[in-house]
Amino acid sequence: MEPLMTKELRLRQMEPGDRKNMFALAREQDVAKYMHFSRHEHISKTDEMIETYLEKQRKGLALPYVVEELASGKFVGVFVLKRESVEQPGYSITAFFAPDSWGKGYLTQILIRVKEYVLHTLKMEYLEAYVVEENIGSCKGCGKAGFFLYQQQTFDDWDGVLNVYRVNRNGSITETEKIHKED
Repeated sequence: MEPLMTKELRLRQMEPGDRKNMFALAREQDVAKYMHFSRHEHISKTDEMIETYLEKQRKGLALPYVVEELASGKFVGVFVLKRESVEQPGYSITAFFAPDSWGKGYLTQILIRVKEYVLHTLKMEYLEAYVVEENIGSCKGCGKAGFFLYQQQTFDDWDGVLNVYRVNRNGSITETEKIHKED
């Protein structure tokens, strides 16, 4: 798996040796509140997460990266491209970053770079990002990177809204795809 670079960041292959850095992130409540996982209380949960991503990679279902600052080498987050089957013509994104890196535009940089990689190098049809609506910074980052609001999901066991942002390889947006929202 080739590393991906932005102006300020390197996305490199996730490895079991990343466990301490990933655990430090996943145990933070401010990080977990926007994720599909509960706050990690024990490093064994992080080990399971890493092994799951690496197993999915072996099956062609995920590309798991860790994100580091180019200048300092500092670990700032996790970025994973995933799909349910190898026949699926697109990827969805899982990403979480250290709170001290929030507001620096890192997500936007990554989305712009990964969009090019997924849609043009890998020749996938689409890329999607699932973002909790109250995570305003990530929602804005998706828009700045050229994604459109594709869908909003609600669930019986959760009172929030999950926004699905999407970008298509051919750049098209049909009226049935785009959600019009009053600001």
